Amino acid sequence: MMCYPVILLLPIVYATFTSPTIYVKKSHEIDFTDILELEYENCPTVIEIHNLKENSEIFDLAFMEGLCKNVVNMLRIKISGNFQGIGEGLFNHLLKLENFQATDMDSLTELSISSSNLKHLDFSRNHLEKIDIEFKDDLVHLNLSRNFLEVQNIYMNTMSHPLNLQLRTLDLSYNRLTKIDFFLSFWNLRNLLLNNNRIEHINPGILQKYPNLVVLNLAHNKIHELESGIFIGLSELVNLDLSYNSLNDISVQIINTLKALEELNLEGNIIDNFKYSELEHNMEILKINENDTYLHGKKIDNDTLVSFM
Repeated sequence: MMCYPVILLLPIVYATFTSPTIYVKKSHEIDFTDILELEYENCPTVIEIHNLKENSEIFDLAFMEGLCKNVVNMLRIKISGNFQGIGEGLFNHLLKLENFQATDMDSLTELSISSSNLKHLDFSRNHLEKIDIEFKDDLVHLNLSRNFLEVQNIYMNTMSHPLNLQLRTLDLSYNRLTKIDFFLSFWNLRNLLLNNNRIEHINPGILQKYPNLVVLNLAHNKIHELESGIFIGLSELVNLDLSYNSLNDISVQIINTLKALEELNLEGNIIDNFKYSELEHNMEILKINENDTYLHGKKIDNDTLVSFM
């Protein structure tokens, strides 16, 4: 059986760091550029390149695409720094690639890609202002957090039926979103992270596009009202975080529609009268504000809560 080597490329960081220094760990030492000369059976399965400087003459998109045409066995790529750009062509020859991570790239402001055969795609901590992504069935985790994305600059499309899309986690936290009614119907989505955005209103029924949602994080937004029917269809929701919004009043009847709910965080809002006694089920953890926390239906102080977390 053929044993594929792993190549790990790591920089050495000096106090007077001026250019990336790359070590190639392999069964024998080779120059990094020699990877282009490798035969099919000797191609690496993992590549990590970190802290690239802007306008690097060695590592740019053309180089990576040339590399990828040879490295067809690659399973995981992790890069950070400043490539010249990233586009759909980067994945054309990576038929086995499952995990791609590109972070801390200040020059990356726009992106147009297809998820191809990827299962994990991470473009967090960049300067993305616009993204156009075509979803394929295999993608499970998508992380676009900590960018500069706005609603009008996010384009999502697919040729697949919602039941076939396997996306489980969508992280769009720490962006500039003002609403959430532009997503595709992700019927298998479990975790939707929208915290630290600028969302003010959620249209009733819009969340029905994610009927198997387990975790919904809307903390640190600007939501001022929860309308009747807002959580309809979320029969599997276990954890709901609405902390640090602008909520003044919450109808207990709205919370009662979430039959599977176990954790609810309302801390950081100004809620004068939450009729706890009208809740139809006892949640494991309910945080209304700094002074009103309930564990399994019993009011406790925060020091006691910490011991349970």
